[in-house]
Formats: sequence, structure tokens, C-alpha cells
Amino acid sequence: MGIHERAWLRGGLLLVGLLWVAVGPFALADEQQDAADEGRQALNRMVQALDQHSYEGIFVYARAGVVETVRIVHRADESGRHQRLEMLTGAHRELVRTPEGALLAGPVAEGERLRGSGVATALGEGWPRADHISDELYRIRLGGEGRVAGRPARVILIEPLDQLRYGHRLWVDEESGLPLQAQLLEGRRVIERLLFTSLTLREEIDADELKPRAEAQQRVERRPVGEKDDGEEPAWEVVDVPAGFSRIAHSRIPSTEELGGPIEHLLFSDGLATVSVYIAPEPDGGEGRARAGALHAHERPADGYQVTAIGDVPAKTVERFATRTQRR
Repeated sequence: MGIHERAWLRGGLLLVGLLWVAVGPFALADEQQDAADEGRQALNRMVQALDQHSYEGIFVYARAGVVETVRIVHRADESGRHQRLEMLTGAHRELVRTPEGALLAGPVAEGERLRGSGVATALGEGWPRADHISDELYRIRLGGEGRVAGRPARVILIEPLDQLRYGHRLWVDEESGLPLQAQLLEGRRVIERLLFTSLTLREEIDADELKPRAEAQQRVERRPVGEKDDGEEPAWEVVDVPAGFSRIAHSRIPSTEELGGPIEHLLFSDGLATVSVYIAPEPDGGEGRARAGALHAHERPADGYQVTAIGDVPAKTVERFATRTQRR
């Protein structure tokens, strides 16, 4: 290492080594704990910033080989977050989010849902506070400094401690605490990315700025955010739920007459990632897998029903949910 062994150094190096054995691990543990505490504080500040600051900006969103440029207007008030997102590339579409639901304006492909994925959804539906994220599942720490959209930023790392969930790398604006860049990671590979190219803090945003301009094929779809158990016992269950996940909601969704019965929905979370399991009447169901960026789905037939697990988690995780769902 470029240090020459000299007789007069050996005693000193031995003493330093003994001191490291005695003190070093404790000092390192203290440093790691400080970094974790600072990382959790930074994440909590970011969550608060999304509820406190109004802003407008433009960001680039890349997932599943598709790159979109989006203009966003975000208003935070006592009723919650209100957003209008306008796609500046491809077909002209707009997404309006409110605490009550979401509205998509513009050309809508058959079967398309408003369910967002990963980093883009987090802008509207929110990140959990750090105290809701188990340190047995994730490690949260600061990862240095950076610069995004011309603004100084601090980096927050959220690292999974197993392979059942994704990691996150966040660049947070030093002035406001707002997220300026977010990456979703599978190991070291970036599978989704959101990057602001401009961001302007606003004191006030008029209601007209949050109304969609497009009118074609408008529709509303409620999000399951904050959904709670409906009080009824589920007819289906997931046995041996993957480590860290627990059921946070259960509901029954009315279905078309062709299906002949409601769709049962089980929602699971580990505090950060979520997985939905849908059980629908389907006598001719089949086995299948699908992926769109970070979003994985796995479906299989079971006793005249089709079980579909879907979530922003690795493929092995949704497969375990789907294959271990059974009647009570």
C-alpha cells in the first residue's frame, strides 16, 4: 500500500492495530448508525415536502424501453395532493390525480389501466415515512451529493436485504426536500428512472391549471391507496406469505355477468412495496407471466378461478404469491 516497513514503525502500527480491534468496530457501527439515521431523516423530509410544496416541472420517465417526457403541475393543500401530468411525447394524454382518484384524458388503449408503476406513481401516491419501512427488510442511508436540474441534491439509498424486493436511489433537492431523480434498482441494474429537467417552486396554483385539456375517452378509476379490509373474511388466502409482507386490505370487486361472480382482491405490503392478488371466476384460465418495466404479473388457474398476482417487485416474488394462493 506504499507504506515501507521500518523497524521504528512496527511498534506504532501494532498499537494502532490493537486500538482498531478494541475501538474500530464500535466507531464503524456508530458511523453506520449515524448514516442510517440521517438517511431516514432525509426520506421523512422528502415525504413531508410532497405534502407541503406546490411546484411545476418537466421530467423524463423511462421504463420498459419507453421514454416519455412529462409536464407536471403539483399542488399540495390541506385536502392532499392534486396533480396534472401532461405527456409531451407520443399521443397527447393527461393524467389528473386527486385524493379521491385519477382521471385519464386522451387516447386510451384497450385494457389500459391507470395503475402507475414504481417511481412515477410515488410522485402522486407517496412514499411511506421511514419509520414504516422495516430495517430488517431495507437499509436506508445517505449516498453522497449530486446535482439535478441545476439544483444541489442529496442522495438517499434504500437497499433491500434480500432478493424479494427492489432497491431505490433518490436524489432529493437540498432546498425543498422534493425528489428530483429516482431510480428503481434490481441489484445494480436500473429498471426504471425518473429525472426532472426543470423544477420551479410555486406559492399558489389555480384550480384551472389542474384541469385536463384533452377530452377524448375520459374515465375515472379509483386507486387502492388507503384501502382497508371490508370486514368480511376472504374466501382465499396466501399461505407462506413471502418474508416481510402482510395483508393490509381485502375487497370484492363487482365483475361482469360473463364471469359469474365478484373478483376477490387481496393487497399485501412490506411497508414500501405492494403486491395485489386478484382471484376471478374463470373456468378456462391458463398459466402466464408478463412484465412492463418494474411491474411483474403471474397468473395461474385454480379450482375454476384465475389467480393473478401483480406488483412492483421481482418476478420470483409475484410467482410465490400466485402459486401459494388457495381456497381457505
